[in-house]
Amino acid sequence: MNRLPEVFSKIRQRQRSYKNSDKQFVEILLMVKQHGLEKVEEACKQAIFVGGCSAGLVRQYLEAKLESIKEAEEYIKLKNPPDEDCSIYSKKYLQKEDGKCKN
Repeated sequence: MNRLPEVFSKIRQRQRSYKNSDKQFVEILLMVKQHGLEKVEEACKQAIFVGGCSAGLVRQYLEAKLESIKEAEEYIKLKNPPDEDCSIYSKKYLQKEDGKCKN
């Protein structure tokens, strides 16, 4: 039988004082289905680190992480990617960085 990572037990323990602790914990578990276990686990760790444990805080950390990934993908995406092998340019650039390029 697979068990949840330890951080979920910590979240569950901290939520015991909430009136709607069961609902909040189920919300976090449902986030696993949508975002994956590793991402939700990391978001839970961040929430605990700042002293929180609510489903809303965990969701906030998940969304912040997803937003930064989307921004990075948009930044990297080329409108017209090259059709040819451009590795020669990388080699020349690295040579120039090392001070070896003599133009």
